[in-house]
Amino acid sequence: MPGPRLGSQGRRVAITGYGVVAPCGLGKADFWAGLNGPGITSGRAIEIADWDPTPYFNNPKEARRADRVEQFALAAAMECFEHAGRPSAEPSRFGTIFATGVGGLRSTEEQIQVLLEKGERRVSPFTVPMMMPNAPGAAISMRYGLQGPNETICTACAASTHAIGYAARLISWGMIDAAVTGGSESAGGPIGLASFGNMTALSSSGCSRPFSRRNRQVHRP
Repeated sequence: MPGPRLGSQGRRVAITGYGVVAPCGLGKADFWAGLNGPGITSGRAIEIADWDPTPYFNNPKEARRADRVEQFALAAAMECFEHAGRPSAEPSRFGTIFATGVGGLRSTEEQIQVLLEKGERRVSPFTVPMMMPNAPGAAISMRYGLQGPNETICTACAASTHAIGYAARLISWGMIDAAVTGGSESAGGPIGLASFGNMTALSSSGCSRPFSRRNRQVHRP
């Protein structure tokens, strides 16, 4: 059964903090500067330059055992908590509603190559937890001791918006008091690019303007 519509019934919901990890800027300040400035000027607009995940993990080994999609999630969550502070919600009432479209695709690609070139004995035992779509949300909840509902939304390009809306509803309905929500993605490897390219979801010219009539597709280098 549908619950009460947001804004008409239930508790009001507010965004108290956020974090950003994006190609045009790492962190809120750089992101807005990049968004309002010249933006990304190189032809390959899919990577975060000089990405170093180690500041967001306890040690370099732990960082290596996480797919980049999880690394991005933890980096954004850290900035979010720095921005908002820790809400007073009880851990059991603090949810993690996080999203991804394809999960740990980069690790999957890398380990397939290891399998083909070096054999099955060289495949990392951490491959499965690295590739699971729920790894980013699980990592956030474990890092910050969040014991409320932990759900992963996988609805393609709408996943992050879907997750934010769902988290807001859970708060509005009184099922939880606070949530970390949003999404992360890292699908710019060979398989991701080839697949999106072959389905004609990439463009060979112009900028990434998915809602533009002139250039409705994603930029392809």
